[in-house]
Amino acid sequence: MKQMDLMFLVFACGVIALLFAITRSRKITSQELKHPELKRIGGYIHDGALAFIRREYTFLMPFVLLVALALL
Repeated sequence: MKQMDLMFLVFACGVIALLFAITRSRKITSQELKHPELKRIGGYIHDGALAFIRREYTFLMPFVLLVALALL
């Protein structure tokens, strides 16, 4: 198998994976939550995930900037 064929195969697999992820995400987010308890728990999970991401970015940002400066 030629290298260009392999690169095309990898690219095509990536595009297929992205399309699959987009369709699944749209299907999941279009579903309605009927039970108020699920909405409440989902809100807690959402808030916790956002807090985690904010904390992670705050911690990693100095490291990323130092590495970017070192590579520059």
